[in-house]
Amino acid sequence: MNTQNTTNGSLPDREYLTVPEVSVYLSLSEKTIYAWCSKGRLPSVKLGGAVRIPKKDFLVWLEARKRKSA
Repeated sequence: MNTQNTTNGSLPDREYLTVPEVSVYLSLSEKTIYAWCSKGRLPSVKLGGAVRIPKKDFLVWLEARKRKSA
């Protein structure tokens, strides 16, 4: 899995993100990201059995959390 684009603090330029990419970006474990997705805490979809996070939904979700903690 190539998570090179997330190591510099930016997200890959595509519609769906992988769990490893989101975990690197948020500095959280993949296990935590999977748990959040399965509980509906983080927007996600299953594509071909793989969990993917729509980038647009992720950015909206992230912005909402930034405002709550500010």
